[in-house]
Amino acid sequence: MKRALGEVTGVLTHWDADGIMVANKYMTFFKDRYVNLYIPEIGSWSIRAVPEEVNLEDVLAVFDYNIPTHEMGQLKPRLVIIDHHSIPAPEGAIACNPLVEGGWAPSATYVLSSLFDSYDWRDAVSIAADLVEPEKWEGWKRLSEELGIETEEAKEAAAIVNACHRIGDTFCILSLSERAHLLGLKGILESPSLRRRREKVLKLLDELENLLKCVESDGITFCEIESDDKRLILISALWRRLYKKIKAKELIILMKGKNKARIYCRGELFDHLKLIEMLRGKVYEVGGKPEVCSAIMPLHVVERVLNVLGVPR
Repeated sequence: MKRALGEVTGVLTHWDADGIMVANKYMTFFKDRYVNLYIPEIGSWSIRAVPEEVNLEDVLAVFDYNIPTHEMGQLKPRLVIIDHHSIPAPEGAIACNPLVEGGWAPSATYVLSSLFDSYDWRDAVSIAADLVEPEKWEGWKRLSEELGIETEEAKEAAAIVNACHRIGDTFCILSLSERAHLLGLKGILESPSLRRRREKVLKLLDELENLLKCVESDGITFCEIESDDKRLILISALWRRLYKKIKAKELIILMKGKNKARIYCRGELFDHLKLIEMLRGKVYEVGGKPEVCSAIMPLHVVERVLNVLGVPR
């Protein structure tokens, strides 16, 4: 795997904090190698969202981006994949994905760092971004103490970095993917421009939270909201905010836009990997991990999906 990573000519990485951190960490592990950096269309897990230019690369590294295996296999370059989602690699790809191999990993950044046995603040930020409560992960105490990072500052840095994609700021994502190591944790926490983006997200979440309508039954809390297509990307952030207040065993949020809807399920009551497979082919896009399932769908299939989930109404 290390040798394959050293032959990469282009990097395609997810647009969230974990995707940003894993791309940046790759850049520092291979700082003497020039690579082109690409991000997919924000909010989409599909071959349609991948820039066409990636097909001009010889060897493409794909980090933390869980598009379906058959779509991933349509990419022309030789693929090197670092991931922790429930998507097997296409035939011929070189991949490292603990989840597919029967294990688990808290973030794609952590998977990459494990290959080099080299961890730093970027791992803590990526884990805080992907896990709702990183302190409940058995490895968090040891990692955070070794790195000298407080849980709350890791969470805040993760939220600041995630603000880039939540307001649709492609430049911010690309810039941090290339420069996060130069800023460092302190630089990210204290950056006026990054904090302004974070404040913008908080205001948007305030507006959305006021529109939520929720019902609870048998440990499942179901919340529904009508907004617009551009706001669908905020659903996971809205989930986190609501979870802090109600601590449901399974919290499901449905957000309806003008042309499509997105549903976000996270908790301990559902088999989310089974749910992902049940929804595949029935919705536009679906993906996730053992603890979470997220799907984007046409409006006319929403009721069918809700019936599959058995949500309280």
